[in-house]
Amino acid sequence: MGQIIELWNKILAPLGFPSVSKGTPERKRHFEARLGDDKRRWNIVWWETLFKLMTLSDFLVTSAKEHARWLSFDWVLNESNLVKITEGKYNNAEKADDGETIWALEDKP
Repeated sequence: MGQIIELWNKILAPLGFPSVSKGTPERKRHFEARLGDDKRRWNIVWWETLFKLMTLSDFLVTSAKEHARWLSFDWVLNESNLVKITEGKYNNAEKADDGETIWALEDKP
């Protein structure tokens, strides 16, 4: 989980998302549950892609800049919120910078 926290702090914290200082036992429990939900989530690239996708969402980035209390690492670790992000509920862009469909991470084995 430490690498995921590092990615969060590297990719999202500079945009106003709250920094994560440590992986608590509760965070670890939620993170491990999310890993168990989908084997693709064991790959760190999946999480990096997720966080980069979040940077493309005007809604999420604006909410982060406005210090929305609900928008946190813990919020993303909630399965229903994670599913909303991966299903594109917060998308405002059709394609990522590299030209691939944003939700390629859901299509990969």
